[in-house]
Amino acid sequence: MTWGEIAKYSVLYYACGSVLFWLPDALWHSWMPPDIRSIDFIALTFLSPATALVGWKLLMRRASRRIDRMFVSAMMLLGILTTCPLRTMVNATIAGRGFASGLTWRQVGILTILFPLADIGCSTYDGTLFALGICMVGLFVLAVRDQRDRGLEPEQGSPGTLGYGA
Repeated sequence: MTWGEIAKYSVLYYACGSVLFWLPDALWHSWMPPDIRSIDFIALTFLSPATALVGWKLLMRRASRRIDRMFVSAMMLLGILTTCPLRTMVNATIAGRGFASGLTWRQVGILTILFPLADIGCSTYDGTLFALGICMVGLFVLAVRDQRDRGLEPEQGSPGTLGYGA
């Protein structure tokens, strides 16, 4: 694969990860009342990761055999984590709650740059903290299992299958 194709697939999987994980969350917050209840936490904990993991499986059916599954998981996870502050702001606005301090675009940009730390606060506010954890573990477990099922060790499949080596 050429570098251009790798970049194209990177953007595709980044966007798919973000949309697949955060779409059920946005729909949930738009349909439910603004107060967060325990059913919200339970539903979001299982619905968002399930959507992302099923989406990963469907993407891998259509993906080229030369694309490393761990690369796809990492790009999807990067999409999920870096868009967390933006999606939290959008979901809070849709639900009618908004942020108490009136989050600005500059603050969203700063939170995006600090995404590992900002995700803890944003996902706690949104009710998706455990969903993020389940999705992080699930994407990497799926990638490792898929490589093992294809007869590759996880470290053997990375550079050559992406097109940089051999």
